[in-house]
Amino acid sequence: MEIPFKIYKTINEGLSSFFLILLTKAIELHTLNLTEPVMSILRIIFAIILPPLGVFLTVGIKPHFWLNILLTILGFIPGIVHAVWIIAKND
Repeated sequence: MEIPFKIYKTINEGLSSFFLILLTKAIELHTLNLTEPVMSILRIIFAIILPPLGVFLTVGIKPHFWLNILLTILGFIPGIVHAVWIIAKND
C-alpha cells in the first residue's frame, strides 16, 4: 500500500515543480516585451497547456482569469476554448 502512495507523491511533486517553472518562465516572458506575434503564439501554447496561464498573460488577474480557472476545473476543454477566445479577442 505504501508503494503506490510514494509513486503518487513523486508524480505530484514533479507536476507541481513543472507548473511552477512554467509559471515563472511565463512571468519572465511577460516582462520581456517580445514582439506581439511571438507573444501571441506563446500565449496560445500556454492556453493549451494550462489555460489560466494564457488568460493571465493576456488580461492579468481580472474576472476573465477567475472564470477561466472555474471553467478549467469544471472541464479542461472549456478552459482551453475560453482561453483561446480571450487571447484572440484581445489581440
